[in-house]
Amino acid sequence: MAINTQAIVDQWDEIRERLRERWDDLSDEDLEIVRDNINEVIARIQLRTGEARREIQRYLDQLVEETSSVAGNAKARATEFANSAAEVARERAERAAQRAAEGFRAAETVVREHPTQSVAAIFGLGCLTGLLIAWISKYDR
Repeated sequence: MAINTQAIVDQWDEIRERLRERWDDLSDEDLEIVRDNINEVIARIQLRTGEARREIQRYLDQLVEETSSVAGNAKARATEFANSAAEVARERAERAAQRAAEGFRAAETVVREHPTQSVAAIFGLGCLTGLLIAWISKYDR
């Protein structure tokens, strides 16, 4: 029976916890992978627990399959959520752009219909802004 060493190493934190759940007398040292040598870990588990090597390997294969499936499902859900969030953001950005364009057209219409009042209003706002900046800078010193 061939063991997928890379998959075990990639998911080792989860697998290590599951091994401890099944065989609670395993120590941190027993479950330490040295240079990706999973066979050494299997030998330590076998020595510590008396479990058959084939059973340990079968259990490791089962854990790899389960953790891969969980990781795959989590990735799929995260991707789905990200795509959904991106779609919502895109829709809101389009709505904001439409509202801004509508506001610009409305302002343009008002200025064309009332040019004198529009220039006077802008002039007045400019004066107020200048006075406000002068007042703030006077007290800011």
